[in-house]
Amino acid sequence: MVLALGLTLLWSGRQRFEFNSFQATLLSALEFASFVVSIVTLGWLGVGILVGVNLAAASVWSLILAAKKQSTLVQAAVQSSDMTAEDADGIWHWMGTDNAFAAIRPLERADLIRDLAKQARSPSEIRPMAKAVAQLSVIFDCEADWLVPHFDQLLRLYGKRASDSEEVADMLVTATKQSATTFEDMLIAMIIAGGGSDGEGETLGESQVAKAA
Repeated sequence: MVLALGLTLLWSGRQRFEFNSFQATLLSALEFASFVVSIVTLGWLGVGILVGVNLAAASVWSLILAAKKQSTLVQAAVQSSDMTAEDADGIWHWMGTDNAFAAIRPLERADLIRDLAKQARSPSEIRPMAKAVAQLSVIFDCEADWLVPHFDQLLRLYGKRASDSEEVADMLVTATKQSATTFEDMLIAMIIAGGGSDGEGETLGESQVAKAA
């Protein structure tokens, strides 16, 4: 019973192993050792408790993730004027089959769909834009929720269609590699050069824009 309670607290996050100091590491090691001793002492019963708690926790967590994902996709459908929850779910499943999203976690894929829907993008526009944003976020370790509105603004300012997203992404990658500025600054500089702003009430100086261009 104590073993099951300890494993449950560990899975729920109410109890966790800490390694940020010697004392915390020592206590965590002793706690882990107590789990091992309990399992060995109980024998097959201990193994059964370990497996049962882990399976139950994994099942509950899977249900929680599925509910969160579905909730986010419903929000995406509400944000878009011409996308249903089924459309959003179809895009999410498509992402799971494309290598461009391999490094993007399932919930982050749903967030990406919702963020693009907020930009008044249709399902047919979301697909190529999501692919470009996912690749850029991985290449430059950039937060997708920051990148989406800026990338959307860049496309609109330069009269580019959503289908041109990959071309625009390649242009950003090349320009960033050839300049002495960061990817974020390069993107903002191109937005300002096109007549827009960075969306945060800030502007880049003329010298910085020229340097990034």
